[in-house]
Formats: sequence, structure tokens, C-alpha cells
Amino acid sequence: MKPKCVVTLDLPEDILVPLERHYDVMAWANADAMPEAHLQEWLADAEGLLCALSTPITASVIAGAEQLKVISTISVGVDHIDLAAATDAGIPVGHTPGGL
Repeated sequence: MKPKCVVTLDLPEDILVPLERHYDVMAWANADAMPEAHLQEWLADAEGLLCALSTPITASVIAGAEQLKVISTISVGVDHIDLAAATDAGIPVGHTPGGL
């Protein structure tokens, strides 16, 4: 069984297909930001999270994601991620500095 990865934004298929080779991907396909309650539900058994600035990754989201091993954002900044909560949970956070 592949590890589960939650993607909180609508990504093109050419990006999702390579992810799906290695992960059971659950991808949010709406233009609106993913609601926190929905995110918490999807993260209940996920090991990876790929997000963007549009989705706040709060302390309560992190606390409820007991199997989460990594958070990555497709942004330069990480202001939308509670870094203290991620650090306390031992979850590394990646971002894309210099990407713009």
C-alpha cells in the first residue's frame, strides 16, 4: 500500500501523475481554498501534505494529523503554516525559496 499524500490545490495532471506513481494522492480540485474541516478529515491517515498559500495549516490541523511526516508548500513563504506546531510535532516543512 502506498503512503497517502494530500494536495490542497488544483494541480495539472502532468504534476499529479508522477506523484500518483509513489503515493495515494487525494487532491483538492476546486478553485476555492480547502476548508479546514475537510483538510482535517483527509489528513487523518496521510503521511504527506502539499499545500499553497491559500490553505492555512494551523496548529489544530497539524495536531489532528497524527501520521503526517512532511509538509511542503509551493510558495516562497511559509506564513500560512504554523511552524511552531510543525516543529513540536517533528514534522519538517519544505518550501520553494527563490522560486519567483
